[in-house]
Amino acid sequence: MPAADVLGAVPAGIAPNRVLRFASHCVSECANRVGDACGLIERIRVVPEEAGADERSLPRCHLRPQCKWWNQVGVEGCRRCPAVVTLNPHDDELRVLVAGPDTTLEQVEEWMAAAE
Repeated sequence: MPAADVLGAVPAGIAPNRVLRFASHCVSECANRVGDACGLIERIRVVPEEAGADERSLPRCHLRPQCKWWNQVGVEGCRRCPAVVTLNPHDDELRVLVAGPDTTLEQVEEWMAAAE
């Protein structure tokens, strides 16, 4: 659904990205691109999913046929997609680490191991 069709329904004083999910096609110049792959989904996959995530049905998605995550990691990419936000709290060290395009998988794994 085009954003223009729903933006007027967002109550005044609420940022649209707090209540709406915006998605777009990947771009080749993305800072998260690693060769032909998306480094962001690979970093996200290191973080354990919520309990019961594998039992949920996949969200509807108009991008799925062309989705980089779908083509790269399949169903797991779809399940992780709704958790992606454009504004991460700066006090959430793990989210900041995972969102950083220069972060390696090893750095995320080390953080996870140290947090246990």
